[in-house]
Amino acid sequence: MANFLNFQAKTADGKTTDVAFPLHPDTVSVEVVSALVGAIMSGLDTEARKHPKVSSSDIIQALAIAMSARARMINAPADKTTALAKGLLDVALNAAAKTKTQSTS
Repeated sequence: MANFLNFQAKTADGKTTDVAFPLHPDTVSVEVVSALVGAIMSGLDTEARKHPKVSSSDIIQALAIAMSARARMINAPADKTTALAKGLLDVALNAAAKTKTQSTS
């Protein structure tokens, strides 16, 4: 299993951000994680285009709600799933903070 998921995010104006996200030790499939992230990002882009007044805060809030709902769907005590979700989010945010957005020009 790989220790990182290399992911490139691209903005509507062509800027890219490459991030190497550290993966949880219990990750079963890097390919599935990558596919899920791609589907989420694609879905967000599709929905955002339908709503011209959507803000970045709206999108982040929707992701936070979805993450918390998904964490609660796990058949485990809430304190365990909350700790898992917070830990994964913290790792991902720290990885993203270490990158720089690059212009394609």
